[in-house]
Amino acid sequence: MTVDLVIVGASIRAAAFSALRGGFQPAGADLFADQDLSIPVIPVNRYPEQLSHALDNWPETDWLYTGALENHPLLVGQMARKSRLLGNSRTILEKLGRPLDLFRLLTGASLACPRMVLEPPETPSSWLRKPIHSAGGFGIQPATNAVAPRSPGRVYYQEHVPGTPASALFLATPGGTVLLGLTRQLVGCDFTAAAPYAYCGSIGPLAMPPPLHSEVETMGKLLAGHYSLVGLFGIDLVIQQQRPWFIELNPRYPASAEILERATGQSLVRLHVDACRGRSPEPPSISHGESWGKAILFARHSLTIPASFPSQIERTFPQQGNWPSVADLPATGWKAAAGHPVLTVFAQAESLAAVEDQLRRRASHLEQLLLPTTPRAAAPHR
Repeated sequence: MTVDLVIVGASIRAAAFSALRGGFQPAGADLFADQDLSIPVIPVNRYPEQLSHALDNWPETDWLYTGALENHPLLVGQMARKSRLLGNSRTILEKLGRPLDLFRLLTGASLACPRMVLEPPETPSSWLRKPIHSAGGFGIQPATNAVAPRSPGRVYYQEHVPGTPASALFLATPGGTVLLGLTRQLVGCDFTAAAPYAYCGSIGPLAMPPPLHSEVETMGKLLAGHYSLVGLFGIDLVIQQQRPWFIELNPRYPASAEILERATGQSLVRLHVDACRGRSPEPPSISHGESWGKAILFARHSLTIPASFPSQIERTFPQQGNWPSVADLPATGWKAAAGHPVLTVFAQAESLAAVEDQLRRRASHLEQLLLPTTPRAAAPHR
């Protein structure tokens, strides 16, 4: 097999599926090498440094990264010296790791951004403590939590903004930055057994009234221009009374992208690669006639994947056309500790509410299939 694109990250399945739909022959490296990841893949035991082995296996092949490799700009720079990177460079990632600069840039342009500080606030009741380098909401805690941060100087404090969590997806090209769409984020949902601030899925696409669309678009263009972003990137937001509040920026193929891929029928990795290679592809149009969603199921208790699980999945959750109903499938005998992600389930319906209802029912059914289980040692984070 001729490999023409290498993908690396903590979990590359969504981007790999997108690459296959875009006509690529990808390979890669990630932590899990799940059963449904039907490409050549290197399972990684030492994350993230071992990801670079993928570039040794497929030398001089263009590559891209998924979450959360943006937290390791030095490694990104080292890997970029081996093969051409299709994505945001070490220099850009280092600049994005300065939250106060983001705050000044956005508020200076009269865009909504919650206050950010590096020292504990005097009245912490409405603040969150967040790692400067994190992904998926892991490590976020109320600032009132008395536990000292494990890495002093590597956290910041962000004022909490109530509202609807959302994610905006952009494509930065030589011809300009395009807003591709908006999805609602599922965060800390009990039906997925996720931790309080953990990302656990997306539902969309969301319709955007003109004022909301305009402000989200302005935010993306400002950030892309200031930081010289390339390709796909996502902005996590909170929508409060039709105003978008900036939460954080994900400078790579984000988790919400595959929901918009289902709504457009196009490979967003193909658009990303084209943009990083200096082209300005035509952005896809989004259909709001149907709604899509995904939910990441976490282990409520320590568990082991039973031998019967693959056949039960095949019978109970058939594919929806060309799209899987369940993905990130772990192998029989795989072990997870409580709180660790296990797999992803999808749904499609005529409304956002119906999609969420389907996700809830399917997550409950999957939990029943996974139990009873034998408590064992912890598995690594997805």
